[in-house]
Amino acid sequence: SAATATTLPGGRGLTVIHPGLTTDQIAPAPRCRQPDGPTVVGMVGRLSPTKGQLVLVRAMRRVVDERPDATARLVGAAAFGAEAYEREVREEVERLGLRDHVQLVGFVDDPRAELDRFAVCVHASPTPEPFGQVVTEAMAWGVPVVATSGGGVDEVVRTGPPGCETGLLVPADDDAALATAILEVIEHPAPALARAGRAHADVRERFAAAAGASAMTAVWEAAATERPPRRAAAPVSRPRVAIAHDYLTQRGGAERVVLALHRAFPHAPIHTTLYDPDGTYPEFRDARVVVSPIDRVVPLRRRHRYALPLLPYAVSRLPVLADVVVASSSGWAHGVPTTGRKLVYCHAPARWLYQAEAYLGGPANRSLQGRGLTLLSGWLRRWDRRAAASADRYLANSTVVRERITAAYGIDAQVVPPPYGVDADQPQAPVDRLADWAQEGYLLVVSRLLPYKNVDVAVEAVRGLRERLVVVGSGPLARRLRQSAPENVRILSGLSDAELRWTYAHARTLLAPSLEDFGLTPLEAAAFGVPTLALRAGGYLDTIDEGVNGAFFDEPTVSSVRAAIVAARDRCWDAHAIRAHAALFSEERFCARIRAEVEGLLSPDGTTTGSR
Repeated sequence: SAATATTLPGGRGLTVIHPGLTTDQIAPAPRCRQPDGPTVVGMVGRLSPTKGQLVLVRAMRRVVDERPDATARLVGAAAFGAEAYEREVREEVERLGLRDHVQLVGFVDDPRAELDRFAVCVHASPTPEPFGQVVTEAMAWGVPVVATSGGGVDEVVRTGPPGCETGLLVPADDDAALATAILEVIEHPAPALARAGRAHADVRERFAAAAGASAMTAVWEAAATERPPRRAAAPVSRPRVAIAHDYLTQRGGAERVVLALHRAFPHAPIHTTLYDPDGTYPEFRDARVVVSPIDRVVPLRRRHRYALPLLPYAVSRLPVLADVVVASSSGWAHGVPTTGRKLVYCHAPARWLYQAEAYLGGPANRSLQGRGLTLLSGWLRRWDRRAAASADRYLANSTVVRERITAAYGIDAQVVPPPYGVDADQPQAPVDRLADWAQEGYLLVVSRLLPYKNVDVAVEAVRGLRERLVVVGSGPLARRLRQSAPENVRILSGLSDAELRWTYAHARTLLAPSLEDFGLTPLEAAAFGVPTLALRAGGYLDTIDEGVNGAFFDEPTVSSVRAAIVAARDRCWDAHAIRAHAALFSEERFCARIRAEVEGLLSPDGTTTGSR
């Protein structure tokens, strides 16, 4: 958008190419009448303070006072640590007496079915949006739109001259103005539908994917024929070792590995495509982080999946000047160009290419992102394989990942297990919601709440049993799991590291029902002397020594997990032996191995001591 361009250095001279809508996102014809039944005020977007669901809830109090038949449907789930905001929205609904008029729908696969129900689609962001994709999608589907002005939305919704408007714009964070505009649409459907009809035609002309593709092609052709001369580069000091990682935008096992690498090479700069200091571990603030050009696009730092088509471009423009670059890669960082040798530590070959259904949470053709990924997969595979071939040495974090590397790239990688990231000797902070369960202990699941993690299987496995289950994690399935969980299950999110340590320390057994590239949580539990019941597959085969720190079940099914829980009821475990097993995966061992690999690549013959 032009709004985004103005935030970039020299951006006022950039070419603007709006995101394109596929043909199935554009209704064949504009809406000719409003939906039958109750008047539905709709909003689509993840639950977040930047999206403004609270503003709409407060506006609905005024709307319902005038139109008691009106209801609001908030479509979207809390993500990226926004669970507290979801609670705030629900509390405001209760405070304003809107329980029967405002529904939090949660995540839906296809929002078009929801758009069919809306009399008006609301965009209520209190902060300027870089573009306003949801607004264009609603307009393309023929739904009257009320939006807050600012940022890219002003480029999407036309407000004049009279008779040419395509929607209504109101000031940001003004629930009174928002309510007035919503009532204008509800009470005067004819002019609202006329605006929606003009919006439908405008979107077809300006925001269709074909138009964007044509504009992008023209830019590429111009770049190929009008490349400016290179300016002489200033001399740059060249460090012995540098670190590269896909993106530093979240808190996970891969980011903990990068922190371990940073401690192993404290003077090494960290190169990455996107960096969100608030979204990842605070320890990265102490490092020198070098970012790619796309890091200037702030929304991509919070939604790195949306940057997927841009990441090969971003990585290729992230040159690393070092004698050895250690690339922590799940599919991107192994492509960084470097002046020295390249050591790749692979967490998994690109899941969006080789495990697309697990990555997307279903068949690729179910979502726009999946369909786009299918179209790009051939080109992305070629890029990915060239990137893998550029490495001087490849390391895998587990046996199963080593096998996937061989299948994807034909590379024989050595296995170097990553360190577990929870230090049992650090302080603990009690979790009040678990105080009454702490004495007897409980089963524990620590996982993101995604379909392939099989957390729902664990929840159903304890239904009707005397065991208690604690689930620690967040994700799109959080709301559904909380609604269906029995009384002996508690689901927690947003725990601090100290609270997580306390939660591990008071658990009796960890449940691990998912297919993982590396079985990290059994090692975290083992650091506290806690055994694990895990699926006999994937990375757990490397991190669980059967009979020492855990036992296996053979299928990720309710009956199989339930049988394992019952069989382990009276089993006695040696906590000292469990902790000793965890020590085999310590950070000291990991860093010593990586240092040996780096020293080998720095040696004249490039032979690593770790390969012996």
